[in-house]
Amino acid sequence: MTDEDITQKQILSDSIRRRYAYLKRRRKVRAMRIFWGRVRMLIRLACIYFLCVGIWKFMHLPQWYLPPKAFDSYNSSRVEFEGNKIATNQQILNMMKRVKYPNKAIYLIDVEPFKKEIMKLEPIKMVYVKRFAFPARIKVIVEEHEPIFSVAPKPDVPPLAVFTMDGTIIPNKYLPFEGMDKTYRVLTYDDYEKWSKKNIKYLIYLAKMAEAYSGEKIQYIDMKNPDDVYIQLQTVSVRIGELDKGAFDRLAKIEAVLPQMKTLKEDVKYIDLRWEDSAFIKLKK
Repeated sequence: MTDEDITQKQILSDSIRRRYAYLKRRRKVRAMRIFWGRVRMLIRLACIYFLCVGIWKFMHLPQWYLPPKAFDSYNSSRVEFEGNKIATNQQILNMMKRVKYPNKAIYLIDVEPFKKEIMKLEPIKMVYVKRFAFPARIKVIVEEHEPIFSVAPKPDVPPLAVFTMDGTIIPNKYLPFEGMDKTYRVLTYDDYEKWSKKNIKYLIYLAKMAEAYSGEKIQYIDMKNPDDVYIQLQTVSVRIGELDKGAFDRLAKIEAVLPQMKTLKEDVKYIDLRWEDSAFIKLKK
């Protein structure tokens, strides 16, 4: 064997060793990649598991749930009210008590049953129910009918009921309420519950026209005798008579008569507008 052959064998042997060492390092790198890939996968699975458990725990916290007797008494931390001046908080709560709500998270509770019950209250025109969490609570926002005049038998007697612009009757159980003294007062012995919307619109228009023609606020409309109606203004009483088609034409005369009355030194009992072609100033004796 020549030196050349020995040299070639050594070169071949070195090449094989280098190749073997390279493949060995490559296997180690591949094994490490597989190992760390599995570690990362386990970490991802653990993160997903803990995330799911955390979400489940979070969604079942007590702050998502209303207590069983949330509406038994007024508690501003559980229920809030806005917009109600006629119906009291307790009256709205009493209607909400009728609803049997499920033991579910606040965002899963249907608010329609609450709306239906609250809408049964006479003063309520519209109702909106909002849900909040942390802590779980409900906010009730109501829009009430606009009160326009109250009904009583005498000026010094508290009102028996109040009518709204759309003809809704607000019964005595809601009285008194804030702003009731700003409504027109109608004195009557009549069964007002049988009044039609046409009658109500007529009285509203009569009151507004009386204020427009006189420039004064109305104290009350005396309808105890439907055939002989009086309107009490701030300075004088006006006798209209029967509330027929010509009542508004007769009422328009007050615009001219009222300034003349104020020039008189004598005490005036009332202004008589019962007649179509004339108006009289009745003096006190």
